[in-house]
Amino acid sequence: MKRDVLVTIKGLQYALSENDDQRVETINRGTFYTRNNKNYVVYEETLSEKEIVKSVLKFDDKLLELNKKGPFNVHMTFEEGKKNYTAYNTPYGDIMIGIDTTAVVCKRAADEINMAIEYDMEVNYEHLAKCRIDMNVKSI
Repeated sequence: MKRDVLVTIKGLQYALSENDDQRVETINRGTFYTRNNKNYVVYEETLSEKEIVKSVLKFDDKLLELNKKGPFNVHMTFEEGKKNYTAYNTPYGDIMIGIDTTAVVCKRAADEINMAIEYDMEVNYEHLAKCRIDMNVKSI
């Protein structure tokens, strides 16, 4: 059964000093459903009047996959203890991204799911930053 949800995603890249830390937060309405023991959240992000990114989150207690399609395309996999590589397709060319996931924590309540992911990010095989994603999916 599908249900309407509010999806809040907070991202943080840790830099060498606190003043250089980069924080991003998005809040979007979406649709949640479960299929084959996996949870899915589908939502759209509006970048500009003409640019919309369709995002699909596929996850369970140990894994998060993020697919984005729009002006840029990416399929990112966060799996604890594993390093995954993906091509980040932009209008200006592709960037190779490495995601070395160190922790995936998922907590569930009756109408809410919280997930925290910690990982190291590489860009073109060079370490870029330590990162964290906090995701909240809540029924509305």
